Amino acid sequence: MEFPKVSIIIPTYNRAHYLEQAIKSVLAQTFQDYELIILDNASTDNTPEVVRKFIDKRIKYVRNDINIGSLNNFNKGLEMASGDYVIIFHDDDIMVPQLIEKEVEILDEDKNVVLVAANISIIDNNGRILKKKALGINRDVIFNKYEFIYSFLKDNCALPCPTVMIRRNFINDKKIRFRSEVGPNADSYMWMEINLYDKKIYLLHEPLVLYRHHEAQESRINFFERNIKGYKYSLKLLKDNKLEYIIPYLKKNATYYLISVLSNKLAYGYINRGDFKEYINKIKEEDLWINDIKFSYKLRILLSYFCPKLAIMLHKIKMMLTNQKYY
Repeated sequence: MEFPKVSIIIPTYNRAHYLEQAIKSVLAQTFQDYELIILDNASTDNTPEVVRKFIDKRIKYVRNDINIGSLNNFNKGLEMASGDYVIIFHDDDIMVPQLIEKEVEILDEDKNVVLVAANISIIDNNGRILKKKALGINRDVIFNKYEFIYSFLKDNCALPCPTVMIRRNFINDKKIRFRSEVGPNADSYMWMEINLYDKKIYLLHEPLVLYRHHEAQESRINFFERNIKGYKYSLKLLKDNKLEYIIPYLKKNATYYLISVLSNKLAYGYINRGDFKEYINKIKEEDLWINDIKFSYKLRILLSYFCPKLAIMLHKIKMMLTNQKYY
């Protein structure tokens, strides 16, 4: 039996209105030796009808009887994959036609590369480009052992999940999967687990996925719980692997990021002062807090507490000047 070179997995749930565009972008790839596995997590919309529009022997449509959770659905895709390389693609994003070709080429050329990712462009609900290059890099980056973990926690150099292509035999041999206990940030945690080994991670500077931002996407829901879990397990990973030199960057990252978002939510009225204090206490309980807070962050908290209108105005100005409204 002949297996495909690449397994493209699209886990989906009630995104029929975007899914059709995602499938079309896969079928339009310049590299054609792949299987496309669509994992319907018990959608209640017209997802089955959308998939049936496409007549292509490479498409495998699997519908779960019940919703098994997004991470379990991701892992189900990894178990079903038969290709040398596997990519978990989002049901609301769009591939640039050269994505698969360029990433396969890198993995084929260097057997020490076990993961390759790419830059993304941010689009809105209607597909309009809001930010051409989301990651501020102008050249390709190669991460050796521990280097991605360091760069991710110190400089926020992320690997966008829908661009990530992984060498399947490697993650199977190492028994690496999306860990449900980590929560929705399990993708970044998985990339860090991969970076614990003496292998390479390759990041293309070219944007090869149109990444859609909209209010319903999971990354915007339950932001505090999802990030606390991610930081908590990342801290444990660093301690278990004796990477103490990176821990201060993780704590700084956690403190400033969570202060920024919590302050904005307080100013906009999404949480109250009691909620704010409770969240800060949770950060401290998880040993993620740094005491030497920059004055600018202290000021942000004070403005959110006592001058929310001014805090909102300054936030909007910052987003406009830095082109970060949707990213």
